[in-house]
Amino acid sequence: MMRVSLRELLLLTALFGAGLAALKYAGDTTRIVLANGVVVCLMITTVMALVDRGRRQAIASGFAACLAIYLALLMFTNSADRERWATQMLILRLHQAMVTRTWYDNRTGEELAYDSRWPVIGYPDHVKANPSPKENYFRAVGHWLWALVIGYLGGRFAAWIYDRRHDKQRAPPSSDGPGPGLVPAREAKGDRGKGGHASLSEK
Repeated sequence: MMRVSLRELLLLTALFGAGLAALKYAGDTTRIVLANGVVVCLMITTVMALVDRGRRQAIASGFAACLAIYLALLMFTNSADRERWATQMLILRLHQAMVTRTWYDNRTGEELAYDSRWPVIGYPDHVKANPSPKENYFRAVGHWLWALVIGYLGGRFAAWIYDRRHDKQRAPPSSDGPGPGLVPAREAKGDRGKGGHASLSEK
């Protein structure tokens, strides 16, 4: 059974808030900082998977393997194929929920108040939207965050497998058969009978 400590729960809550802030203010700087952080995490967990031992090695191995697989798929898959990924669908849905748009006059650069009639009558040619955050930055930041989430889940799954295996090794032996050094009563009775016949014949 997976157990989550209070410290881990608090850390996950803080990281969840930081991830939402990174998405809300997604930009070039956020994308670069997050990308470098993910690569550093991958390098650290890879080293731990190679030189550490025990449960921590299992967690690091699961984290590094799942993170590396997701990043490899992200790098070597074209954008058209990624449109069918569940992670990308969720990223785009979240972007629609979080995006805010300001409208401006393309000729003068002046900011305009939104007119509710525009979706009905059509947007004027000189009116342009400025979304915040932009979709390309939001998508990049979202995939880096998904890589960390998938790595974490891989580490938790590896820890569950490790604990399950060690629980089986520590389990007490089955009580179905006789314990060491004990002989079933039927066999012991037969042995005593044989011994008794032998003594009579000797006499």
